[in-house]
Amino acid sequence: MKYIVEYSNRKTISLRIIDEDTVKVSAPYFIDNNRVESFVKSKERWVNSKINQIKKAKTKFYDVIYGNKLVVMGDYIEVFGDKNKVLQEKAEEYLPKRLEYLSKLYNFKFNSVKIKNYKSKWGQCDSKGNITLNVKLIMLSSEVIDYVILHELCHTVYLNHQSSFHKKLSSYFKNEKVLIKELKEYSILLKTQF
Repeated sequence: MKYIVEYSNRKTISLRIIDEDTVKVSAPYFIDNNRVESFVKSKERWVNSKINQIKKAKTKFYDVIYGNKLVVMGDYIEVFGDKNKVLQEKAEEYLPKRLEYLSKLYNFKFNSVKIKNYKSKWGQCDSKGNITLNVKLIMLSSEVIDYVILHELCHTVYLNHQSSFHKKLSSYFKNEKVLIKELKEYSILLKTQF
């Protein structure tokens, strides 16, 4: 397995899959090459499993990643033009209204909402209740969109992922595991540039 190593002042060694061809190891300066090699070998099965997931996702979303299609609220549409513009318009049209609706329905208060193009997360909520939603969230099914929005709304009450946060979020969804699985399937699209 090919990998790149980045040394720093960190205390632990970790491994991250960048894409199907790139594995990055972050290691402290005091770790030698043999220990890095041993660490990578110990994670080889996990890495191969994750790389297979990436390959499957790329196959599933081939027309979106490489072709002229987009997924909007779980449905495929053809786009002849700027995919980013279409995504932005659809996201700005739907996501703020849905956030407002769910916040009123479940008695949450938030300060503001922004739509941005993140490469590694679906949303974010800061300590002041400012919520940012990923533009690519509009590609998910309506139920998964609601899951992410309620995840961020729960952060207006619980800033971290403590057990009370998870209990609150889980109370809104009977099929939470299915929604999390769908989020993982779509995560390949977070890194996709149109």
